[in-house]
Amino acid sequence: MPLPTTFAHPGLLALIQAAILVFIMHIVQGHEEHSLNRAGQYCLDNL
Repeated sequence: MPLPTTFAHPGLLALIQAAILVFIMHIVQGHEEHSLNRAGQYCLDNL
């Protein structure tokens, strides 16, 4: 029984995993930026 083609090309698998990690990092960075903006706005409004 042959292996799926993804496992026959470990470089392709690594590329897909890296793309997924970059996408997750992009989402996390967006959340972090939003939180920092909210904290900064709170400081401007209340201090």
